Order: sequence, then C-alpha cells, then structure tokens
Amino acid sequence: MLTTDSGSLDLNALRDLVDVIARHRMNGIHVAIVTSGAIGAGASSIGLQRQGLDVLQQQIAAAVGQSLLMEQYNALFGRKGIAVAQLLLTNGDFEDQKRRKNLVGTLEALLQQNIVPVINENDVVTTSELDFSTGNAGGAFGDNDGLSSLVAQAIGARTLILMSNVDGLLGSDGSVIPEIANANESLERLDLKNGNGRGGLKSKLQAAHSATRAGVTVHWINRHAATLSQVLDGKKAGTVFSPSASGADEVDEQVRHAVEKSRLTRPMLSATTDSQRNEALQRMADALQIHRSGILEANAGDVQNAKNESRSDAFVSRLALDTAKLDALKSTLADVAALTPPDALMREWTLPNNVKIRQVRVPIGLVALVFEARPDVIVEAAALCIKSANALLLKGSRHAHATNTAIVRALQEALERADLHKECIQLMPESRDATDALLKNRGVDLVIPRGGAEMVAKVRKDALMPVVFAGGGTCHVYLHSDADLDMAMRILLNAKTQKPSACNACETLLVHREIANDALPKLAAALQNAGVKLNGDAESRTILGDAIQNIEEPDWHTEYLELTLAIKIVAGLEEAADHINRYGTHHSDAIITRDETAAATFMDEVDSAAVYWNASTRFTDGGQFGFGGELGISTQKTHVRGPIGLDALYTYQYHIIGNGQVRT
Repeated sequence: MLTTDSGSLDLNALRDLVDVIARHRMNGIHVAIVTSGAIGAGASSIGLQRQGLDVLQQQIAAAVGQSLLMEQYNALFGRKGIAVAQLLLTNGDFEDQKRRKNLVGTLEALLQQNIVPVINENDVVTTSELDFSTGNAGGAFGDNDGLSSLVAQAIGARTLILMSNVDGLLGSDGSVIPEIANANESLERLDLKNGNGRGGLKSKLQAAHSATRAGVTVHWINRHAATLSQVLDGKKAGTVFSPSASGADEVDEQVRHAVEKSRLTRPMLSATTDSQRNEALQRMADALQIHRSGILEANAGDVQNAKNESRSDAFVSRLALDTAKLDALKSTLADVAALTPPDALMREWTLPNNVKIRQVRVPIGLVALVFEARPDVIVEAAALCIKSANALLLKGSRHAHATNTAIVRALQEALERADLHKECIQLMPESRDATDALLKNRGVDLVIPRGGAEMVAKVRKDALMPVVFAGGGTCHVYLHSDADLDMAMRILLNAKTQKPSACNACETLLVHREIANDALPKLAAALQNAGVKLNGDAESRTILGDAIQNIEEPDWHTEYLELTLAIKIVAGLEEAADHINRYGTHHSDAIITRDETAAATFMDEVDSAAVYWNASTRFTDGGQFGFGGELGISTQKTHVRGPIGLDALYTYQYHIIGNGQVRT
C-alpha cells in the first residue's frame, strides 16, 4: 500500500499513515508497523523497473530501499517527537524458540518505551516473499500479511489491521462483507493451505485465520489513512474478522464472579473492628515469612524470563524481590497496623427543625489496582485496603504473574487464619481481556492504575468507574543562585542514584545561570563518578563539553528510570517553575536555596503534588510520609494528591436523624 502505480514509494501515503499513528499514540494505543515499500523505493532509486525483476534484482532493490524507507519513517515520526526502530525478520526468528523469545522481548520493550517498531522481512537472506516458485508452505511466513499475523500473535495484540487497495473482503455482489463472526472457525472450512498466496485474497485470509485462532481481531481495510483512523478510534470499517468469543467470555465470567465475591465480603469486612483487621495484618506478615522461599523462587523465574526477553535494568529492578525487600514488606504491614484509623464521625450539626445530620466516614468498598511488573505493591495495597475495610482486586502484569500468585496465596491463607474471607483480596487472570473486563465492571468502586504513562492512559480512557491515577515521575531539582553546592550535591546524588527506577527519582537538573560555570563541572563530575549519563541543552554543553550529550526538546518530558539525567541552565526561578510546569508530571520537584522568599515563591508556583525546599524528591513515598504505605503517588488534584495512603481509601455518607419531620 506504500507504492504508487509505477512501483515507487508513495510518500503521501506514508506521511498520512504516520500522522494517524502519531495522533492515536496520544490515546495510549501501541502500534507496530509491518511495512511494504522497500523494493519499490530501492528499484526507483537505482533505475530498475519494479515489474519483471528476478529474485536477485529484488534482493538488491530491497537492500537499497530498506534504508531509504527507514529514512522516511525516521524523518516523519521524528518531526512528531517519536522514535522508530527497524526490525528485519526471517522465518527462523519465529521457528526457533529462543530467537522468538528474544524477538518478543525486544518488541514489548520497544512498545513500552513508546518506540514504534517498523518491521519487514529480511529479503537479503530469505527469499520466500520474492520467489513465486516457493510459496510459503515451508516457512513461517512468505508475505507481509503472514508476517503481520505472526507479529500480532507474538506480542499478544488485540487487533491486526491489514491494509490493501480494496475496501475489504468482497461478496459475490461486489460489496464489502462487513463482518465474519467466529472467523477462526469460519475460515477453517476454507481451503487456505494450497497456493502461493502472494499478498492477495488468499494470503489475507490465511493471515486472518491464523490471527483469529490466537484471539486477535482482524480488520481488512483500504489503504486510506482516514479508514485506519476509524479503526483505531474503535469504529468498524472494511471487513472485521472476529475470533470466537469463548475465551473472552470465559475471562469476563471469571472477572464478574470475582467482583461479585468481593462485594459479598464488604458487609463482613466493614463489621470487623480495627483490632481484628490488625490481627489479619500481623498474620499476613507471618505468611510472608512462612512462604518466603516459595515467593522468592517464583520471583526468580519471573526475573529470569524478563532477562531472557532483554528487559531493561529498571524493569528488572522493579520486578525483583529479595529477602531485604520481603523484610521491608513485613515492616510495611506492621507500620500500617500501627496507624490510628481516622475518626468515623467527621462532623455533625442540627437544623432549626431539630433534624440531626452527621457526616460519617466509610470505606470506599471495592478497590481495583491495575499495576505493571511490581509485585511488592500487592502487599502495600493489601495492607491499606484491609486496614480501611476495603476489598481489593489485583490485576498485574504477565511478567510478574508467578510472583503475584505466590504472594496473593500467602495473603489469602493469612486472611482465613484471621477468620476473614480470603476473597477480600483476589488476583485477576493475567490476560489483557481481564483488564478490559475489570474496567467495564461497574461493581468496582475505584480503580488505581500504577505503571507507565501508556497503561495509565488506557485505564483512564476505558474505565467505567472513578480513577485515581498514580502518574509518572519526571521530577526536577532546581539550584537557585544562592544554592549551597555541598548540600545540592548530596541531594542531587540521592535523588538521582539511590533508586533511579523509582517514580520520585530526579530526571532533570535546572541550574541558575549565575552559578552554572562554577556548579556544573563539580556536579557533573560527581554524577559521572556515580555512573550517571548526562544530557543537556546547548548552554550546559558549552560548559561541560564532551562530558554531556545533546538533548532535543521532546526529551524534556522523558522519565528515564535509569542513571541518566537531563540538565538545563535557566535565567532564574520563574523560568525554572515554567519549565517544570510545562515538562514535568506534577509529581515531585525541589528547589535548593538559602532564600526563604525564593523557596516560598517556588513552592507557590510549581504545580506538583510534592514540592521540596532543600530536600531530596525521594521522600515522596507513603512510608516516608508516615502513611505506613501507599497505593501509588497521585498526580491529580482530586480526590487525593500525593501518596495514596489510608485516608484516601475512605469516602463519606450523611446520616440524617429525624422524629417525623417533613419538608414544607
């Protein structure tokens, strides 16, 4: 679909495609592209006619054209601040299990980092797509339709979109067939195994059959960007091949049943005393000790799988547990148990007609936590929910499913020993369908997403219940003109290096221009000695030279979650506050200054949940704040801001007591 009638690359079609994908990425939609156009671009560049090329000529054209094609993808996406990655694949990448696992890990990591994978067959070393005499019977794929189906299945995509020069699958009357229901079963009855299937009808039906068997919905649409936009908006276009709904229905039923069981526990849980709930927390701490070896063994398997998939160090750090972390989680349970719950009676008053009104604090009810590969959050969430008499549903990542399962089983065992229902805490199935089902179940009173920006955006978009989101942490430290450099160095090293994968770690250093020449070389040396990579603006590069790399404007938004720090020199406090409010995530930001007036101005002007004066941003944490634990750090302004602690898990109701009064 990316070549003109003459066989050359269609730049207008490519530009429109990029525009649509870039626009929809803002709504939390991850997109991987399986592209055509390399042979056409290469043939046009070296003066070959696209038609009639033999296999070797097509390989030459593909080798030349692939770089030209990627130049266009890089340029077009780059203008929108989006990075792309090239992946050239062969049959062996899918048929060899180790290579397939590495491929899946790379694709998922790219998508998690908001990078768009651009995928094509490696035509230089494999010719199944080029040689009409071979077909694709002997390999995993022989055309981009087949390749796209395999990629969709490998990454667990919800949707595969096949674009072509026709509007979809046409019926005998020439009109588009809008939907093929239960396509994996319907297409089974067709003879799709014979014939070469060179990117036409048969190859698309083969791709649809393979994908729907794996539960992927397939859309066959025309090449127009507007049609693609419709599908990404959730609207129907072209022909939709729907897989059998049995698998999704089963997950829906599991989630529905879990929600019902959780709601049934609410009256019992609300009737318990604080002492009873504290006993449950103590037994939960004991259970972590009793099941320590099983939890760590499950976690070791999850961590190894993550490493096999080439996950980032930050990802593995958040996923990994050890004895010290388990001891810290036991302490969290003890700390939460020691908290004094807020008074039930918030206020009361009497109307002139002697009607009494009481505002009474009550548990929210059923809280759902949707989180990524951080199994430790289970214990914090469970501690706070049980303490506040809320039931808890947990939806974690597949990457930590073994660990999550081991922890939840231990906690459920503890609940039963404390004479509470184990269904007060439940773990949902690991599939993405479970997330969708959970977000659409109105029996859930509140959902809290805890993870990356894309996941949070999806939950906010799809949830039918209120959402309190724990947003990302692009946190800043600003050195004012009178900053104590020794203090600044201590704070900055702690904020950046103590735990770089944490959401409250510093990602950007802002330095007042008056002290930049003196301060930056000292700070840069200390940071680099600690293993920190530095990126900076032109002015800071003038001072630091080769010690610092260039930074582009979109990169100021980046939450690195690793030992990388951005540096910018600013004219003063106002520019610093403006930069933070523009590029930050309203999480945690700090000023280093001796001037109380400057500190007060900074704290008034910076619109963040936690604003610091002469202290590390690493203190933004429920445990550090004295909350015992947290369900995340809220970066919104209602109904809670900052660490989501015990107080945030209550709402209130009004109790009105009369003696026969009626309104007149």
